[in-house]
Amino acid sequence: MEGTADGDGPDSIRTPSEPSRSYRRFFPYWWVDTPKFAKWWTASWPDLLVTTLCCVAGLIIMQAPPLTQRMFPVTFNNGNVVYPLDAYPRVTEIIPTWQSGIICFFVPFFFILFTSMVFVRGFWDMHNAMTGLSSALAITSLFQVFIKWLIGGFRPHFLRTCNPVMPSTYRPGFGLQTIWVDRTICTGNPGDVLEAMRSFPSGHSSAAFAGFIFLALYINAKYTTRSVSLRLAYVATPILIATLLAAIKTTDYYHYWYDTVGGAIIGTLFAFGAFYLFLHAEGA
Repeated sequence: MEGTADGDGPDSIRTPSEPSRSYRRFFPYWWVDTPKFAKWWTASWPDLLVTTLCCVAGLIIMQAPPLTQRMFPVTFNNGNVVYPLDAYPRVTEIIPTWQSGIICFFVPFFFILFTSMVFVRGFWDMHNAMTGLSSALAITSLFQVFIKWLIGGFRPHFLRTCNPVMPSTYRPGFGLQTIWVDRTICTGNPGDVLEAMRSFPSGHSSAAFAGFIFLALYINAKYTTRSVSLRLAYVATPILIATLLAAIKTTDYYHYWYDTVGGAIIGTLFAFGAFYLFLHAEGA
């Protein structure tokens, strides 16, 4: 894409300032307002601290067992499975959690870095965008992990992961017809069983929408074009990526549709909040 600061070209980028000719000659792709480290650190350390604390708190909560002791039915007294939708096979994730995290952070990260260096040429614009992106992802992750720990839910493959064994001599259940049981009847790996009880909300979905909705807002703010349809396509691309990353979790039986919708709402809210606070409110 080629653009000018005053928007005369067919496609343009909003820039904070126009560097001198000599600067453009020797540093064609760099920021024009790079500060000293001390100034950057003074402005950045509070946000870095909060982001780090959110990440650490999220990792700690992830290791904790679910707060609530959920009960579930396995079979009716006649042997039929009560909830077949909880009995899907456990398969390998199409996109593992660590890959999803890399995609949701580094794709927006490098796009913002490229835009800020080549077109916008503003260090503080890049700084605000990177801080907003990191904050959106960190707070979203902490938010959804806390809900998983406090509320959670059974994944579609929960019964297969649990691998319950019902005693033949008596039913140790609760409720009507004593068909309700707890995870003490599970014979599967205890760690996998606990993880299979953290379905709501989807972490993949919340991270995808936090990262890529933020990127969509950034593209809308920085890229202008005479074609409204083309600009809409720019903005729609990150939204499509987020939707695919979220929806794919229903095809490998790790989430129900409402898990992904819940995660999408959480991620979108924090993406809008971070963009407004770090870019819109700052006038970047």
